[in-house]
Amino acid sequence: MGAVSWWHWLILLVVIAVIAAVVGGIVLVARSASAAQRTQAGPPPGWYPDPGNPARSRYWDGMRWTGHESSGP
Repeated sequence: MGAVSWWHWLILLVVIAVIAAVVGGIVLVARSASAAQRTQAGPPPGWYPDPGNPARSRYWDGMRWTGHESSGP
């Protein structure tokens, strides 16, 4: 076995770069998904005082107010 030629080093460098790119991509996707979950965290679905009329209750579906109302708390 002789000395390692320059193209062996080049192949090794390319393999390491590809592995680093794949790992970096996975980390970015995981962080992005985690951030999206944190920003969506809010009150759980349920009946809450209606923002427009506190004497009534309105159903919050976890994302927005629905058209469902009730006359009591």
